[in-house]
Amino acid sequence: MLDIQDLRIHFRNAPPGKDAVKGICLHMDRGEILGLVGESGSGKTVTAMALAGLLSNAKTQLTGQIFFEGLDLLQASRETVRALRQDSPGNTNIKFPVLFPYVIRIHSARLLPVDT
Repeated sequence: MLDIQDLRIHFRNAPPGKDAVKGICLHMDRGEILGLVGESGSGKTVTAMALAGLLSNAKTQLTGQIFFEGLDLLQASRETVRALRQDSPGNTNIKFPVLFPYVIRIHSARLLPVDT
């Protein structure tokens, strides 16, 4: 359902070799819950933003693969990812949410925020 392979995130204004995220890999199936835990500055927020398609191509370089239901989100158009995310805050048919705060739950064929 969700498969991240060797995700690397580099801010273009950072020195070469200073990646914000260095090769994260994870897999989630339906019904699983994932919490990203780490020290301040360890890449939790930028990983969530990459997953949700919210990082600027002009400011960041992403390599690796993020597959959601077989779709490579790093190769998909911004419109496709936006449609999955369904930006409307009141929308109850969210397929792929902006992550709150760093926790997601996969349910059926949709990504849903975990109730807090």
